[in-house]
Amino acid sequence: MATKNLKNLEVKTNKDSLLKAKLLLYKHIGAQNIEKDFEIIPSLNKLITNCPKSSEGDSLKAALYNRKAYYENNYGSNFKSYKNITKSLKLLQGLKNPNPGYVMGAYLLLSTQHVYYGNFEKAEHYMRLAENVYTKNKLEIDNNTWELNGNNHRLGVIANYRKTYMLWKLSKDSKDSLPLLNTMKLLENMHNQPDFHKEERIYYSTALNHVGDWFISYKHDSLTIQKDVSLGLKYLFKAHNLVEKKVIQELLGL
Repeated sequence: MATKNLKNLEVKTNKDSLLKAKLLLYKHIGAQNIEKDFEIIPSLNKLITNCPKSSEGDSLKAALYNRKAYYENNYGSNFKSYKNITKSLKLLQGLKNPNPGYVMGAYLLLSTQHVYYGNFEKAEHYMRLAENVYTKNKLEIDNNTWELNGNNHRLGVIANYRKTYMLWKLSKDSKDSLPLLNTMKLLENMHNQPDFHKEERIYYSTALNHVGDWFISYKHDSLTIQKDVSLGLKYLFKAHNLVEKKVIQELLGL
C-alpha cells in the first residue's frame, strides 16, 4: 500500500484504527534503516495516537512505546527513555497475553539503564526477569526477532551480551568472575551454532573484549596476578582474531 494511501486510510471503527496503526508500524520497521533520525520519534508518536482503546490497541501501543524508548536511550535521552519503557511495561502487564518479546525487551532496557546509573542490584534484578521470560518463551521470541527488532539480532544473544556488559561495568569482586565466565560461555555456545547470524557477531566480539578487559583491570595493578592477566589476554586475543578474520573475509568477498 502506498504511503500516501496509507496516511489517507479512512478510520471508521476501532478495527480500522488498529489496522492503520499496524500497517504504519510495519512501514516504520521496514524504513527504520533509511528513516532520518529526527523523523523517528514524531513518527512513533503519530503511530501511538492511532492505537484504539482496546486490548489489541494497548498491545500495539506497548510495542510502540518500547521502540520509542530504545531510540531515546540510543540518543542519550535517558529520562525520556525510562518513562516510555515504564509505560510500555505497564501496558504489557495489564494484558492477559502480553507479547513476551516486548516484556523481555523492556526488562533488558531497564537493566541497562540501571547499569548506566551504577545501580548493580537493580540491574541484576531486571536482568533476571528478562532471562526468566526468555527461558519460558524462547521459541516464540526467537521466531519474532524481525518484528521485535527490525533485524536479525535475537534477544537471547543480546541478553547474554548485556549481562556481560553489566558485570564488566559494575563488578569489582573476584566472586563475580564465575557468572561473567558462565555468561561468556553461553554466548560462545550460541556463536558456535549454525543459526548464529553474522549481524550478531558484534555482540560476541564486544563481549570478548569486555571479559578480557575485566580480568586485566578489575583489581588494582599491585594486586593483579599472572593468572588474571593470562585469562584476560586469552579473551582479548580471541576478539582480535575474530575481527582480523572478518576483515580478511570482507576483502575476499566471502
